[in-house]
Amino acid sequence: MKALLLLVYSLGLKCYLLSARIAGFFNAKANAFVKGRYGLWEEIAKAMGDKSEKRIWFHFASLGEFEQGRPVMEQLKRDYPEYKLVITFFSPSGYTSQKNYKVSDYTFYLPYDSSANAKKFLNLVKPQLVIFVKYEFWLHYLHQIRSRNIPAILISAVFRPDQIFFKPLIGSFFTSYLHAFQTIFLQNSASLSQATKLRLSQCIVAGDTRFDRVTEISNQRKELEDIKQFTAGKKVLIAGSSWPAEENMIAEIYTKPEAKEFCFILVPHDISAAHIKEIRHKFPEGKVYSEWDKKSTNFQVLLIDKMGLLSSIYQYGDVALVGGGFGSGLHNILEAAVYGIPVLYGPNISKFWEAKALAESGGGVIIESEQLFYAHFATTIINENWRSEAGSKASAFINSNTGATKLIMAEVRKILA
Repeated sequence: MKALLLLVYSLGLKCYLLSARIAGFFNAKANAFVKGRYGLWEEIAKAMGDKSEKRIWFHFASLGEFEQGRPVMEQLKRDYPEYKLVITFFSPSGYTSQKNYKVSDYTFYLPYDSSANAKKFLNLVKPQLVIFVKYEFWLHYLHQIRSRNIPAILISAVFRPDQIFFKPLIGSFFTSYLHAFQTIFLQNSASLSQATKLRLSQCIVAGDTRFDRVTEISNQRKELEDIKQFTAGKKVLIAGSSWPAEENMIAEIYTKPEAKEFCFILVPHDISAAHIKEIRHKFPEGKVYSEWDKKSTNFQVLLIDKMGLLSSIYQYGDVALVGGGFGSGLHNILEAAVYGIPVLYGPNISKFWEAKALAESGGGVIIESEQLFYAHFATTIINENWRSEAGSKASAFINSNTGATKLIMAEVRKILA
């Protein structure tokens, strides 16, 4: 049965890769996924060579998982500079944005999961330790890691009842590969309850390393004098990583009498010229950051069309509205909450335990529908006492969940001792 399921898994991967190649003719991301792996084996072999060096391999699905692994990588580099870090990504979005990450010694796409590829990759890299993040469970790689007795840990993991491990007939097959990890660090106690159902005894609730990451970012935040000047003396609502749903919600309220003391900073998820043009139609009196005469601050809506500013912009906010919660993927609410401001977001948060927990703590608010946003604004957001109390609860939520990196590093030290 296990051999049959592994065959089906392998055939499924081949079908996925074939579909990616076909999609590459029409879709830029799919094209990057395929073309990025051209010449990959030659690149890895040349980089690894016959060097006598100790290596730790980190693997990430994409950019979000990279951010979760980043605090651990940077602490590792400080504590064990003699180890070389090998980083792999599955998706183009992670690889293209972090291929020059200064802490990494080697950065590659992950070769497609197959028995031959897993053997070849591990023969070349020869890691002393393997660290996967959150959701990456490539069966052939995990089998080779376990059969070679390479120490491996999984960090910031989440288990939910809808995952494949809990499916009838096939769940136990996929769960068996999780034993390649000698330790699984979980984000929360709910995940531990699910892991217990899977009879995984090597699990520890450490928390989510993103809390450590956003705390570090806030401590190193940049002062943005132009944003500081624009927001001076105003109450500030920041729509971070906004999608059309959040942009429409702001467009509905910003001219209302209740909003006269507020200014609004929109930092869209999509900053293409076409999308910025669409947003400008909703805010005809607003200013676009790249075109803004910084001497003028007597306007209400600022549209940010530049990457890399959001995490620092949040420091000037009184409240944040984070995008993605009305779609399929909520963006990072923690990088707003770390500044001690209340955070609002849409209802599609089933995969984001931190969003539910922040709301339960009183530091977050779930907006059940776009139509209800005005009511929240008019009755709650404009209330200064509420903003202060909710902001304090958001800050306390962040502080109570930091420390995952420290727990993970304690295990790493045991392995590398």
